[in-house]
Amino acid sequence: MVQVILAAALILFSATASATAGKPPLWTTRDYLQVNWSPAMPVGNTADIAGRPAFIGAAVGYRFRVNDRLSVGPRIQWQMFEDRRAATLMRDGISTSGIRRDELRVLAPSAVAHLYFQGRQTLLPFLGAGAGAGRFRQTTRLSGTDRIHSDWHPTVLIEAGMIAMLHRIPILLCIALQHGIITRAAPGQTFVGFQLGVLLIN
Repeated sequence: MVQVILAAALILFSATASATAGKPPLWTTRDYLQVNWSPAMPVGNTADIAGRPAFIGAAVGYRFRVNDRLSVGPRIQWQMFEDRRAATLMRDGISTSGIRRDELRVLAPSAVAHLYFQGRQTLLPFLGAGAGAGRFRQTTRLSGTDRIHSDWHPTVLIEAGMIAMLHRIPILLCIALQHGIITRAAPGQTFVGFQLGVLLIN
């Protein structure tokens, strides 16, 4: 997965370098294809499952510019949280010690709107909000036993960031809060993502 993301980023870097030469400032009406790495920090119930920061994550999206200030479009995010801790398993009245591994994988497609604020020619700040649905798949492994639980949650997200032009390459920097709303079957899930990526300008 990581190799695929790096290869896609390299291709976009090369394509964007030639595609943006001689183009107008970032705040003119343009469409963006974004590909980014997305480390994240779990909070709330998500931190109870896997409390460590996640460095495995990616997002792909497209921003259709309605005008200079507004864009809308789809985005899909994939995230994996993992934690290991000492634990004890009771089986047939016998206590067995081992390492418990908790893993939470999130696949969350969303529709997202962004509001842009005019900055300098090489800097474009923005705010974003979106909604969608997310699949949260939790796996617990202990002493060779796997327990898997999977749920779909309605999701909402808010984010703030900027697009910066670096050597004619648009770079995305963003912080986003994503929340899977509580359902009858499962508690809510929340994490904060830190997005670093590139944009291909259409």
